[in-house]
Amino acid sequence: MELMAERLESLKAGVIGSISLGLAFLSTSLINVLWLDKYFHLVGYNTISIVNLHMLLSGVIAGFSGFLFGVTYRYIIRVDTNPHLKTGGIWAFGLVRGLTQIEVAWNLTLPAL
Repeated sequence: MELMAERLESLKAGVIGSISLGLAFLSTSLINVLWLDKYFHLVGYNTISIVNLHMLLSGVIAGFSGFLFGVTYRYIIRVDTNPHLKTGGIWAFGLVRGLTQIEVAWNLTLPAL
């Protein structure tokens, strides 16, 4: 019973992290596309539509990263002596960093390194 309650709390932490980062991604994307195009014409956002495959993939990566961060943060701040939780936290942060580098490579149209 306690294991199921722990999993439910982890799911809640992940969903809160995912929603938070998703809203931050959406708001900054809208500001970049709408505000920067209006005041900085050299940026050239007029050819970018707000809804396309690239923005959808970026949003999915942001949501997944927020979910991982929420769950990982919950397990890292716990006072357990389980070394697997700490190792899993390191792997989750590494995965988020790797996904971010892939997304930046998509934006720059350079090969991911």
